[in-house]
Amino acid sequence: MIISKNTFLSLGALALVPLGAFAQENVPAATTGSGGKKIVIELPEIPTTEDVKIKITGLVQAQFVASQASGSASDQNGFSIRRSNIGVTADVGENWSARLVYEIDSGANGGDGYSDYIDTATISRKFDAGTLLVGHKKTHFLLEEYSPSSKFLCIERSLNSNFVTGNNYVRGLSSYHIGVFWEGKTGKNFDYGASLTNAVAKDYDAKSNDLAVTGYAGYNLKLAKDSALYFGVNGVVNFGDDGALPGVSKDELTNAGTVYGIEPYVQYTCGGFTGIADFFYVNGDSASKVHSVYGINLTAAYRFECGLEPAVRFTYLNTDSGIVSASTQNRVPATDGHNNATTYFLGANYYFNKHVKLAAGYEYGHYFGKGAHADDSGAFRSMLQISF
Repeated sequence: MIISKNTFLSLGALALVPLGAFAQENVPAATTGSGGKKIVIELPEIPTTEDVKIKITGLVQAQFVASQASGSASDQNGFSIRRSNIGVTADVGENWSARLVYEIDSGANGGDGYSDYIDTATISRKFDAGTLLVGHKKTHFLLEEYSPSSKFLCIERSLNSNFVTGNNYVRGLSSYHIGVFWEGKTGKNFDYGASLTNAVAKDYDAKSNDLAVTGYAGYNLKLAKDSALYFGVNGVVNFGDDGALPGVSKDELTNAGTVYGIEPYVQYTCGGFTGIADFFYVNGDSASKVHSVYGINLTAAYRFECGLEPAVRFTYLNTDSGIVSASTQNRVPATDGHNNATTYFLGANYYFNKHVKLAAGYEYGHYFGKGAHADDSGAFRSMLQISF
């Protein structure tokens, strides 16, 4: 059936007449005059919803690496987009919000092979005492690992962070997990939190019937007008892993035992100076096949008013794994494995403004404790970063 234009307009006008029955006194009326008479059409009040507030964040890091390999591996040089991500936070009212961050990282050596993944996907609800989050994010273990990469003083994470998060030996006690998180604060100085998540981390097999519990507490002590001491402790217990890890047979780790870790740390700031010391210890029961692992990071930097910031870091790692090598040190090729390592970083950052940073530095690594000889390697890195 075809309805003409005039017929459609007439029907539309008739359809509006009943709306007057629902009119409220505070709703403005539309009027029109015709021969001294008024036709009044009163529209009902239309309910509205709160506005959704959207915040967008982003990061781009362009990096050059010249690395000297250890063992029989070849040196590696190359440019890469080290990290790039885009994040969206939506505040939907009544203290509810959601955050989604998508990231693309370069491969291990000079940008060969990029990986893309969801960095964060959470739903959160704020309360007076803190925030409850559900979803996918980093757990609160290893200070460097859960700190934003845009804030690194020494360009890349340390050998310790890479060892704990990036191999099967300690089975990903830190890094990305899926579960429930609580982030609380008491007063202005004390913060604490906990999480109950899957035992497996981001890159592991999703088949897991076991869980992990992480907890943390920290206190910020004001010492003077421009100085403060922040100290805290992180702890984690992984109750097992029924899944298969990359490169490890399922039979070997089926019903694997409990693995746990603890990390006390302290950070001192005074004017432009920042000093950080963190120590971690990881161990497990007999079923876990994990022997004790411990390490320490000592980091210091001083930012001058001109924007220049020299930075240094010392790292020590002690294991009984036989798999520590320059490849554990970020983006440095290697073939031989050892038990222990020390690394030394010396570099500087220059801040053009709060969004743009230029960084450069050299990190030397010494690997020892197993095999006929020790290995040495190093890497020079330079990076231009924009964050917003």
